[in-house]
Amino acid sequence: MQRIKSFQLVTQGIAAALLFGIAFAAGADQMMRAQPAPVAAQPAVVAPMPQMKLAPPSQGGGVMQLSSDAACASNNAPRISNINGRSSATLSQSGFLFQPGSQLNIAGCGFGPGGQAYLNAGDRTVPLKIDSWKDSNVVAKIDDALGGVPDFGMLTVYVKPNSGPVITLAGPSSFRAARETVQWALPPALGKYSKVYGVPKVSLSPDGKSTVVERNTRYTPFCPAQKDQTEMVDSWPTDSAHFNQGFEVVGLNFQNMTDQLVNNDINSQGVVVGSEARAQHEKSKNRIAVTFQGHSSYSKLQGGVEDNGFSDCTSRYSVSVRITGPRGISPFK
Repeated sequence: MQRIKSFQLVTQGIAAALLFGIAFAAGADQMMRAQPAPVAAQPAVVAPMPQMKLAPPSQGGGVMQLSSDAACASNNAPRISNINGRSSATLSQSGFLFQPGSQLNIAGCGFGPGGQAYLNAGDRTVPLKIDSWKDSNVVAKIDDALGGVPDFGMLTVYVKPNSGPVITLAGPSSFRAARETVQWALPPALGKYSKVYGVPKVSLSPDGKSTVVERNTRYTPFCPAQKDQTEMVDSWPTDSAHFNQGFEVVGLNFQNMTDQLVNNDINSQGVVVGSEARAQHEKSKNRIAVTFQGHSSYSKLQGGVEDNGFSDCTSRYSVSVRITGPRGISPFK
């Protein structure tokens, strides 16, 4: 009888404990529901850290690569390991397009405490402005105001410590110069000039920005006849043999200064030869062409007898070209 009572007491105790646990859990749930929702944490602003990369899985697991400092501690042989986070192996397949203002973060080993860095391809060099220099990292920049350097490709990045060997990384990277649009005179020596009215005098304007072409020849009795203006053309080549790469003609400045006087009296007769003077960029012919006008001033002999006098045959114009291309470089070779 005593055992039965004891069993009943134990059963009642277990039931009470279960009921208490359920009630406690429900109360706790209500308390949790009553609390305000937590505010999402904002990301902290931190200085950028060197990115750690995982090597391809091997034997079932990834292996973390060493940082630059750690890699140099174990092997400080002079080398460039990556530029702007891209490894030398990657850069050998696909390089960068550098231009004024470009930033370079050059990581490697054996750079020493200081030195110089630059881009080079043959006789073309772009200096780099050093922002910071450490044995395993050089941070540099191409000057925004850099000029006088043309476009070029297949360049090599040079790190030249003050002491120790020069460290290089070659690849298919290229440099594109900053562009500007400038007015240029057409080089007198490159011109091909019409022989109508004789050999012209070619010079530059006082400011050096325009080419001036003048003709002045005396004939007896008349100037050479011209049925049209097909032979009254001067030209300058714009093909690759005479025109540097990276330049584009965007406009021409032309001024016709040929005498326009027309008269006919007892002493003289003035005639304009040609209907129009103009300058054109003929892309299909790779040239800049100027069609000029002429002026015939015929002086009669006394008494108004024709065919016995003489004629002054003249022409004059100025021309220049507006060209967009690498800053500080002449477009003409």
